[in-house]
Amino acid sequence: MSHIQVLAGTVLMSSALLAGLHLPVFALSEREEEIAASSKHKFIQEALVAPAMEAYRKGDFVRALKLQQRAVEEWKSEEYSSKWAKDTRLVQMCEILNHEGFFLKSMGRFADAAQAYLEADQEWSKSRPESTHRYAMEAGETYVEGKMYDKAKEIFEGIISSQDPHYWLAAHFGLSKAYALEGNSKQAEKELTDLFHISRFRQSPNAVRSVRTQLLQLYLSLGRKKDAEKIQAQLQDKHCPKCGSAENVVPIGYGLLHGPAVGFHPGGCVSSPDSPRWWCNTDGTSF
Repeated sequence: MSHIQVLAGTVLMSSALLAGLHLPVFALSEREEEIAASSKHKFIQEALVAPAMEAYRKGDFVRALKLQQRAVEEWKSEEYSSKWAKDTRLVQMCEILNHEGFFLKSMGRFADAAQAYLEADQEWSKSRPESTHRYAMEAGETYVEGKMYDKAKEIFEGIISSQDPHYWLAAHFGLSKAYALEGNSKQAEKELTDLFHISRFRQSPNAVRSVRTQLLQLYLSLGRKKDAEKIQAQLQDKHCPKCGSAENVVPIGYGLLHGPAVGFHPGGCVSSPDSPRWWCNTDGTSF
């Protein structure tokens, strides 16, 4: 093709655009989009995310943060129509923002870290409004860590009002903690006692135990020994909250089983202070 032909083609295309004509646009097929998203993921992981993690391990937080932010911008520049490609973009971008928040916390930049978590929450909510507020919880807890209690309370109250079944209880605990740390122990206790009554009304034994554990920690921190002892006794109570009997109740055992469970109910390998302690064989209830 001669230079004159190339020039003529360029002029023709420019004229068409100026005239408002629509030249043919070839959209990627669903499979082609998936391949493109997979390639993009590989590039971002190898060129940006992995070096960012290495920089973080070496203590170069500034470089780690810059690489993470570049990775977020790379994903933001992409738009897909296929579900798999869109999900890949969403999950990877939110996890990178999650890492960015972690890096910023390591640098003592709590407000910026919380904003990174909130950005992840907003991105996630745009595509999956019915899903959990995991990143918002991270933001609330980060504000607490940074002693920005009003902002933390606003986040936790938002999660509570959304009735998120995964983080509703944790948000109440976060709200109580924020009140306690800012010196409002009365409101912190009220938050937990109100939650205790709600949990009992909903007949949720595990939630009741979790609330009692939080109350125990609050009373111990306030030096209220008698109240703490009362809660401790309630935590040891083996009467089933459903049938009221202790006759067919066995302890829950945690850890790796090396044989049949005799005299206890297996509770899995991992436990925490508010993990269920008892199992009622009559009702099939842990508490």
